[in-house]
Amino acid sequence: MEKRLYVWGSGGSGQLGLGTLDDYTLPQCRDTSQLSVQMESITSGGCHSAGIQTDGRLFLWGSDDRGQLGRIASKRGQNCVTVSREHVKCIPDESKAKLVACGWWNTLAVVVSESHDNHGDRVFSWGSNESPPIVYLPQGLQVASIACGWKHSLLATSAGDVFAWGSGRHGQLGLGSDTLVASMPQRIDTLKDMAVSNVFCGWEHSVFRSSGGEVFTCGNNRHGQLGVPEVVASASSENRNERRKQVNGSPVRVPDLGNSSKGLSTMQISCGWHYVLCLTERGDLVTWGKGSHGQLGLGQFENAIEPKKIAFPHSVRQIACGSEHSMVVTQSGDLYTCGWGEHGNLGHGDNTNRASLTKVAFFANNIQEVISVVAGGAVSLAVTSTRHPSKN
Repeated sequence: MEKRLYVWGSGGSGQLGLGTLDDYTLPQCRDTSQLSVQMESITSGGCHSAGIQTDGRLFLWGSDDRGQLGRIASKRGQNCVTVSREHVKCIPDESKAKLVACGWWNTLAVVVSESHDNHGDRVFSWGSNESPPIVYLPQGLQVASIACGWKHSLLATSAGDVFAWGSGRHGQLGLGSDTLVASMPQRIDTLKDMAVSNVFCGWEHSVFRSSGGEVFTCGNNRHGQLGVPEVVASASSENRNERRKQVNGSPVRVPDLGNSSKGLSTMQISCGWHYVLCLTERGDLVTWGKGSHGQLGLGQFENAIEPKKIAFPHSVRQIACGSEHSMVVTQSGDLYTCGWGEHGNLGHGDNTNRASLTKVAFFANNIQEVISVVAGGAVSLAVTSTRHPSKN
């Protein structure tokens, strides 16, 4: 089965890897002879993208204005408009990458080194932070999930522990409202018994998913992106606006999500800059936060300060959020998008914002089944295969 990689949206920093700085309003197929089809996983951040090849090598392309591509010093600051075969220099040559996350100005990678097998995973970070690239963690940890926000990073281990570092000005580190900055990873003790399996970063908020599908949030709540309206409602009128921005800097549970008896355990979560999208065990799409560009898919350009169910009649395979646009792949391989479309990132051939999930006709017209998608900033990526006749 031949797989293809399609990219579209903003290419102003070369983050599409197409060799240009142009925006594309329709999906563009990458040449199948290029490196991209050998990628085991791909992710995208504010203005740069990354991929891990099947042999564990890590490649980055797009904006390098803060050194986020991890190249040799003489090339830093030069954007890379194609998927270069040059290996990233910020990690040891003998290492194999297993996870990568792209923030706005930084990159976070987890590697397994053949010469350090007994010491657990190693974590490296580079870009806007001037500190050494290696992230120091307790020895022997196995990393299960990583995420980058605007100025903060999160990591979850296979044992369910969570570490946070970077800016905490809005409580996004989950370490309490007094922690404004953590220069080294700090364990979030309030989550130690929650068996966190996945972490996600918005612009200035954080989301944690437990192995049982519960959801916890902390950080900036200006647009309702924490999904906990009762905290705001219970605050006095004089400090209600401040409580809307930040909920004590400690993770709080989003009501009902994780309730298996109601089928509300979350299976997938994705974060935009100021909103959250979830797929539940029952197959529902649930969302909350900023909706001014239609990214919530609720049919209106308004915020939602508590979880709302999206009216969507199809079974869902996967979800993904860019900065302010959403992507939903159905079990039948169709792609639907909504939200911010200024750079063509919705894939409909225009620059229009959409408040409801709308089918991307391009793939059906070209007999392509969408297998998986990635979104970042104003960028969209999709891996496809030739559609089976029964799914037409």
